[in-house]
Amino acid sequence: MRISACVILIGLVACGGESPAKDASDSLPDFPNTSLDTGANSAKAGLPMQPAALWIYPGGEGPKMRLSFTPDGHARFSGGFKWFNPVRWSYDSSAQVLTLRLNGLVKDDSLVFRDGVARGYALGFNRADSALMLRLGSETTVLWIAGYNFERQPPPAQ
Repeated sequence: MRISACVILIGLVACGGESPAKDASDSLPDFPNTSLDTGANSAKAGLPMQPAALWIYPGGEGPKMRLSFTPDGHARFSGGFKWFNPVRWSYDSSAQVLTLRLNGLVKDDSLVFRDGVARGYALGFNRADSALMLRLGSETTVLWIAGYNFERQPPPAQ
C-alpha cells in the first residue's frame, strides 16, 4: 500500500518538515533535455505542439521529482509519483490543453486532483479515464500535479 500525496504533506508538517531518509533507489537518473516544442504550424501560432521534454519539481515539501515527456505520447515520473507510471499524454494545441493519463490512482489521489481543479490549478480531472487536464500554452512555466509545481526546463543550447 502506498501513501497518497496529501498524507505525505500532512506527515511532513506534523513531523516538522523533515524528509524521510533517502536511499539509492531515490536518486534521479539524468534525462536528456531535448525540446519537443517544435513544429512549423504551432511555432507560427506561438503554441507548443508538445510539452517541453523535462519538467522538474525542485524539492522542498517533498523529494526532488522529474517528469519527462517523449514524442511518442509517453511520460515518466522519477524521484516521486512513480506509481503513476507509465503516463500517457496528449496535447490539443488549439485548446492549449495537456491531458495526462495516470496509472495507479487511489481515492486520495482523486480528492487531491479534484481540489486542484476547484482551486484553478488544473482544468479538469476525469476519474473514469484517470485523466488530468492542464493548461499548456507558450507562456506556461509550471505544471501543477497533485499539489506540486513542476517547472519547465529550457531546451539545451545548440
